Amino acid sequence: MRRLVFLLFAVVVSALGFWKLYSSQNQHINASPNSSSLEVFLVPDLAQKSSNLRKVQISNAQKQVTLFSHDGKSWQVQERYGFPVDMPRLRQLLINLADAKRLEQKTDDAERMKSMDLHAEKATHLKLQTASATILDIFLGNSKNQNSYIRMADEKAAYRVSNILVASAEPALWLAPEFISLAAEEIKSMKFIPQAEKAHSEKAHSEKEFTLLRDKSTKSISLEKLPWNRDSDQAKLAEPFKALDNLAIVDVLPISQLTGKPQKFAVTIKNWSDVEIDIKFYDMQPSFLTISAQYAPEDKNIAASFAAMEQINKINKLGKDWAFRIAPQRENLLSKRLEDMLLAKQ
Repeated sequence: MRRLVFLLFAVVVSALGFWKLYSSQNQHINASPNSSSLEVFLVPDLAQKSSNLRKVQISNAQKQVTLFSHDGKSWQVQERYGFPVDMPRLRQLLINLADAKRLEQKTDDAERMKSMDLHAEKATHLKLQTASATILDIFLGNSKNQNSYIRMADEKAAYRVSNILVASAEPALWLAPEFISLAAEEIKSMKFIPQAEKAHSEKAHSEKEFTLLRDKSTKSISLEKLPWNRDSDQAKLAEPFKALDNLAIVDVLPISQLTGKPQKFAVTIKNWSDVEIDIKFYDMQPSFLTISAQYAPEDKNIAASFAAMEQINKINKLGKDWAFRIAPQRENLLSKRLEDMLLAKQ
């Protein structure tokens, strides 16, 4: 009986061995001629090579962006006057590329590649370069089901690879987004200053300066001076206080390019740490703004906290050389007129 069990066990083991061998051979026979390159990293050792990376070029049929670095640490956007790069975005692109593997060779037929967006009108061309060599030259197509279609620049065939590989050729999307962030409850007051020549116009009574105040204990918001025989709209009073919460940069200009441009309007924001932030919008299309900050306590004997000075220095460092464009919705929140804060006349 034991001998029979042993023989049966040997037959099963032998059968499994032959099945594995057959399966492996069958896969090899049925694989494409280039199957030896499958299930390998798209860019071997990219993690190690990235320390020597100095340039990333991304282009499509409409746009191009060049990200460059002199030392491999600080990166700039060439098409935006050398403004700092959004490093988390660049880092994520490199991680996705480093993790990507070739899964399957698809086609080398130009017509069929159109369905993968790997033709000239749709493909994104991505190049990674060191100071002396190109370490990746690739065309990116569309992505689906956590996979992407690509074609190496020196190969005719398209491949399906693991990971979502997407790289925008829009320069503005590569700008470091850090700008300013003040939650509504951090703001003590907001002073709205209309365009100078309109403030004294007889027809512009609704465009006079006005100030919104926030009560720290009740959190209610009010107009510092309510016009005679008018009531404020409480919902409208709260809207501008939301404008600076995670305020992001949409585009940039060197501040020198605003020379001679007329001021459109200005807003002075003060927080509970007595940091006063001046934002000035300029009359141009699209509208750009400048920003600066200072410590402005009511009691001059009170020294600024470390956090307040850190905030002031960060804003002034950023605003010293640059003008910014923000999303139109945020600009609308900061361009309120006095009339916008009031209920309709009865």
